[in-house]
Amino acid sequence: MITTSIKRNAKEIDEGVWNVLLRGPTVFTPSEQDQKLPNPDNEYITELLWDTLCSVEIRATNGQYNGISQHICDNWDDWRAWQQEEDPYAVRVPGDFEDKITIFDKLALIKVFRNELI
Repeated sequence: MITTSIKRNAKEIDEGVWNVLLRGPTVFTPSEQDQKLPNPDNEYITELLWDTLCSVEIRATNGQYNGISQHICDNWDDWRAWQQEEDPYAVRVPGDFEDKITIFDKLALIKVFRNELI
């Protein structure tokens, strides 16, 4: 907790991502609910975890997740392959998101795709 407090104060941890990881998905406004894309595969991602991803995309303050839900829907096979990796922490996420996110931001993706590793 001390390390995360230091990193949050230094703005190295996005407050929006921190809040979603700590509290779970947020309540969507009617507009956000209308814009939310459908879960690409209910067998591998629960609705709760998909809502977590959508919450992170909306609440992240640095724009690092912009377009990620669309990318996941359009490139589900790539994301599914990443989900099945033995150590997804060590493997680049699909698309150019790896270049935009911090290791802490990657935790949100791990939570959605491999919740058992958190």
